[in-house]
Amino acid sequence: GNEPDMKKRTALLKQAETILVHDDVPIVPIYFWVGFTYYNPANVKGIYPNVLDIHPLNAIWKTGR
Repeated sequence: GNEPDMKKRTALLKQAETILVHDDVPIVPIYFWVGFTYYNPANVKGIYPNVLDIHPLNAIWKTGR
């Protein structure tokens, strides 16, 4: 960052991007979060699918069979 000339700065940023994307080690996520919820819907209520897979315990209850 301290290049005041926009043409030179653009060329430097393009060069850096090329190194990052093509020449250097690829960027790969090393962690994938996967949530699984196992329960019997006949016995447990209050669990609903949602994007974050968050299920507050105060909203879940067990039904009597």
